[in-house]
Amino acid sequence: MGSVAIQPASRLSRMSLHLISAAALGVFFASSVSCHAQTAARRAAVKAELAQETASGARTIVISLRKQRLRLFSGNREIASSRISSGMRGFDTPTGVFSILEKKIYHESNIYDGAPMPFMQRITWSGIAMHAGVVPGYRASHGCVRLPYAFAKAFFSRTDVGGRVIITNDEVAPQTFQHSSLFKPLPESDPIAPSQGANAQSAVVAANDTTAADKAALHSLVADAAATSPALAGAPEGKPRSRAEALRRQAKKLEDLKVAMDAAQARKIAASEKAKAALRAAQDAEAKYQSVRKPFEDVLKATARAQDARESAARAYRMFLTKIAQGADEPAAAAKSTSRAKNRNDEAALAPEERELDLEDRLLDLTVEADATRADSAQAELVIAEAKTAFATADAARARALEEVKQAVLELRGAQKDLIVAREQAARRDRQLSIFISLKSQRIFIRQGFEPVFEGPIEVDDPPGAIGTHVLTAIDYDSSGNDFVWQLVSAQPPRPALIEASSSKSKKRQPETVSANSPLNVEAVRVALDSIRIPADVLDQLAELAKPGTSLIISEKDLSRETGKGTEFVVLTR
Repeated sequence: MGSVAIQPASRLSRMSLHLISAAALGVFFASSVSCHAQTAARRAAVKAELAQETASGARTIVISLRKQRLRLFSGNREIASSRISSGMRGFDTPTGVFSILEKKIYHESNIYDGAPMPFMQRITWSGIAMHAGVVPGYRASHGCVRLPYAFAKAFFSRTDVGGRVIITNDEVAPQTFQHSSLFKPLPESDPIAPSQGANAQSAVVAANDTTAADKAALHSLVADAAATSPALAGAPEGKPRSRAEALRRQAKKLEDLKVAMDAAQARKIAASEKAKAALRAAQDAEAKYQSVRKPFEDVLKATARAQDARESAARAYRMFLTKIAQGADEPAAAAKSTSRAKNRNDEAALAPEERELDLEDRLLDLTVEADATRADSAQAELVIAEAKTAFATADAARARALEEVKQAVLELRGAQKDLIVAREQAARRDRQLSIFISLKSQRIFIRQGFEPVFEGPIEVDDPPGAIGTHVLTAIDYDSSGNDFVWQLVSAQPPRPALIEASSSKSKKRQPETVSANSPLNVEAVRVALDSIRIPADVLDQLAELAKPGTSLIISEKDLSRETGKGTEFVVLTR
């Protein structure tokens, strides 16, 4: 009975354990699924946040030395911020407009005994960078901008080479800015042709119509509406009418250059094959010429010897006749020559008449012999001449074929170079476009991807005075796709007037201070834009190249000496 009583209890215990284990596994599985779901949700949220950052506009880094603070903006939205430690007294961090020139996860200082600079983002080649380091809460660096390690690591992944960096004393923030004088991009799509109907024409005019007053104001960075709208006025040939057309032209140009390069390659191959055939033909013709010439060498040599002997006898005969005409005896040399020729021992004793006959007979004999040998070699010379002419013709064809190869190689190299340049230009179009206007020197500078594109003079009507330094960035296209949404950051406020000092003893004139976020900054930019005139061809180039991320710096200053190869524009405001 006892054993029977225990058995059900054991089964119950084992069954309970199985049920408990199954429940535990279910809870664990549900918990794991929940964790995975939460992780996936977090990843999706991070991706969505990064996508929102990317879509919301160009990145701008703004650093305030007074606040010891760095702020990262995507468009006009702040997406990250951190405390910093900038340069201590004597090693002040420069203020102005910069860009990220280089990024390295780990870098050692070339100036300060290999000091570590993790997550380094260089902004000048003279040694100023943003990097991880000790941030004690006050200015402690040798000019760099130190960041907390954790922030520096995350910040490093959210910036790109070429990103705009603005360092100011007071804290500033981007603000939306719009002005009729700011240049516009090409329209997004091809304009509707007038032939498509009155309604379509009206729509185009409504989108691009400009009053006379507006046209008068568009003397700065804007091409007027007619220049960008062929539906209103015929666009000059060679200029794209829309961004879509510009892309088509670029693709067609690359395709045409590729076809031209392939054709040049085919011509080079054909010329090389032709040259090889011509070289073989010339070698064969030379070999035939040598093989034909060799069997007749003895005949040619005998003819040459007979001709030489005849000419020698003719000279002796003429010399004898000359001496007789002069009334002198034949010289001993002539007599000895005659004696050797006749194999006589008593030639010297011959009378002049006999010697004359002897020399004449000798000349006649040698002439007959020379004529005979020349007749024998005439056929040989004809065969040799034919072979020689064939060789000369083949050799000339070889030279021409080699010249064709040379020209084909030059054409191929030119086509390859044109294609490389066009591809580099196409790649450069995807890089950041930057424009700098110096009101001081009245010049415009354009760079794209750190490479100079254009530099030239501009006209400035009544140049404004101490207008400061301001950065305008096209952060996105507007809702129509045919204009930009602009962001303004004032890197240096204007100094519009002088005021009297309060001291009664010495009335010193001091500049009126303008706060970093004063409305006077906006007004200063408007005044500057209204005063600038840029050549039409430069405006056309800007309209074609500009896209979101394009920046325009307007300054009362010239470019810093830090601006050079491998940099964008550097403008120092202190």
